[in-house]
Amino acid sequence: MTMERVATGVAGLDSALGGGLPACSAVLVEGCPGTGKSLLGLEYIYRGAVELHEPGVYITFEELPEQLYDLAAGFAWDVRAAEAAGMLRVVCTTPRALVEALCSEGSWLAELLRLLGCKRLVLDNLTPLKALAAEPGAQRELLYSVRGALRRHGLTALLIREDEGPLSVGRAPEHYVFDGIIRLTWRRLPGCYRERRLEIWKMRGTRAEPQSHVLRIGHKGLHVLHTAGPGEEAAGWAGTTPEHLGDLVQEAFPAGTLVLLDADACAPARRVLTGAARLHAGEREVRLLLGMSEGLSASDWLAALPQLPQLVRERRAWLVEPLNRPAPPVLHAGWLALKGGQRQFRRFVRRRGTALVLRGLREGGRWFVGFSLHPFYPGRRAGLGTGLVEALAGLRSIGVSAWVHANVRELGEPAGQQLWRMCDGVLRLWTERGYTYVQVRKSPVGMLSPPYILQWETAGGRAVLR
Repeated sequence: MTMERVATGVAGLDSALGGGLPACSAVLVEGCPGTGKSLLGLEYIYRGAVELHEPGVYITFEELPEQLYDLAAGFAWDVRAAEAAGMLRVVCTTPRALVEALCSEGSWLAELLRLLGCKRLVLDNLTPLKALAAEPGAQRELLYSVRGALRRHGLTALLIREDEGPLSVGRAPEHYVFDGIIRLTWRRLPGCYRERRLEIWKMRGTRAEPQSHVLRIGHKGLHVLHTAGPGEEAAGWAGTTPEHLGDLVQEAFPAGTLVLLDADACAPARRVLTGAARLHAGEREVRLLLGMSEGLSASDWLAALPQLPQLVRERRAWLVEPLNRPAPPVLHAGWLALKGGQRQFRRFVRRRGTALVLRGLREGGRWFVGFSLHPFYPGRRAGLGTGLVEALAGLRSIGVSAWVHANVRELGEPAGQQLWRMCDGVLRLWTERGYTYVQVRKSPVGMLSPPYILQWETAGGRAVLR
């Protein structure tokens, strides 16, 4: 038999819960200050009433209704209008008055629930209510009476609780009394940044996702972000708003910038590097010099740039192959083969690469150069080597737009420091706990960014920043 579910209305939360909260369940929402506990409860009540037509009551011990109205107004939620329409009610009371009303059949609360046809309830917060009973045994008995009353009224409830520290986890009686636990926390990111996290610790009758989800607060409310699954990533990225990676890159790295794409081994550096080339390839009179590596082949460039064969025929695109792979027939005219290693790379830079770029500049064209350092790197704990230093310095001196991909941690300290010094901009790309993060760490125009989560839209393949 399928369990009945109640949609929360919070973006991304219902799918993490396997379809929503179990009907008539009492779920604990706990976390430290500022993690979004009250906002989660308010959005649950408001969206349930206005969008899902399930009336609800928000009960608070410590905040006046006007404070909640102001909080809701920041997200364009008109709680006053919903109250006037008889869809929800904000109630400010005391813990003792609430317990007496819950346990009494003819109380003011029972009458209010009946008049509204109430399906949802939020209690903010549980900590003062627990103070009515001093001993753990008495607290457990009190909490069981609250849970029983909520079930008798047919309510699906969220009960907000202040975080009492890591030592309280699994020891507080409410962790066992109630049907579920949603825990909100802070997590530190590189630099002076933090992000909110949501984790479903317990949900009876539910196969909830056993992972920590990133929680964002946007202009429309909360959004639980999910890690990208198969088929959710796509090649190419260009957007029309600052919410897209292409716009962030264009603002932080103007034309003529030498950009270091510092990406760890699991990050989608190939998609980002080919996406950068795709942005520039749409410009008139642009010429492309594209490098390949173990993880970046001609087929990857063709997938990102369908116009590449045409550009090769027009002598506007060339590809550098360091691994002795055969040239596809459609790219043969622009295929520049060389063996990996410092000597061969230095010879290519001095004899062919520099002449090619300078000739294009004399003809009035502009360049985009994109390649990975790894096929030409001399080895860990060494410097970059003469060939790479000459190439990077040359690109920077003539103002060519260039992206250089490397894993700085893998290269080691001497080479990594050289790269950071020589490049005008740095875009950091890394994966952690199932999410891909992107951050502008250095920019010639001084536009640094916080860490964003990078996700690809299923429709259109745009890379969205969360």
